[in-house]
Amino acid sequence: MPTQPLPFDVRGSIISLMMHCLFDFSYWYSRVHDDKYPIAVFADEAHIYLSEEARNFSTRQSAERIAKERRKYGISLNVISQRPRELSSTILSQCGSFLCLRISNPDDQSYVRGLLPDSARGITSMFSALRRGEAILIGDAMMMPTRIQIDRPNPTPNSDDASFSRSWSQDPTELDVPAVLNAWRNQKVPGCLNLQPRFCI
Repeated sequence: MPTQPLPFDVRGSIISLMMHCLFDFSYWYSRVHDDKYPIAVFADEAHIYLSEEARNFSTRQSAERIAKERRKYGISLNVISQRPRELSSTILSQCGSFLCLRISNPDDQSYVRGLLPDSARGITSMFSALRRGEAILIGDAMMMPTRIQIDRPNPTPNSDDASFSRSWSQDPTELDVPAVLNAWRNQKVPGCLNLQPRFCI
């Protein structure tokens, strides 16, 4: 079922509220049942809303609370970002394991190198040579740094780059602006079942 993006101006507030509720649920579950109910929170494109300069301070504060107190209540925070040096240093300092895909920016490589133990820092030289789907797993999850191949998802996400050369080498076609505007206004693509729209953050 297709997802609909949240408006940018309310995204931080909603993420903050969701993280706050998940943490409180974990806290009270552990108090009521004297046990932990494992919850994993995945923060994709985290540099947008969990950076040191993020506009919505409450979002970063909720995530930092989970990062610092996760062990006591059984909730974990998985931070996913293409720009690790822009993330909250408080959150990254609490990370026990790192799954590093290709990092070509020297500043980001240097930043990740500083987060790793001395015994694993040499492996950062491989970051720029990793192929699509390859990653290096470092930290508590593995006894030693390990290069792994990640299976491609099925179905694959619609995240490929636009092919400018292919589009521009073809003959011009009429751009169907009215259909795009109609879908935009109605928040619905004709022919798709949008009975229960889900929101992606």
